[in-house]
Amino acid sequence: MQAGIPRHTQAAVELPVDAVPGALLVFALQPIDENHRRDDVAVIDLGLTEADAQEWAADDDGIRVEPATEGLGERP
Repeated sequence: MQAGIPRHTQAAVELPVDAVPGALLVFALQPIDENHRRDDVAVIDLGLTEADAQEWAADDDGIRVEPATEGLGERP
């Protein structure tokens, strides 16, 4: 990845129910928070609530997750 070059990706995450409300997704080149100097970092508020968490926790069927993609091409 290059800083300043737009990219797109899909990501699936699994969280405990109590971590869903207010969850943030952070994309960065380095996995260590203290090592983001001069790097582009995307912090995305997922907009999730306690109601979302409870609804998903009550769903025994789960969700279907498509294979993840990443790249410069057209968005899926």
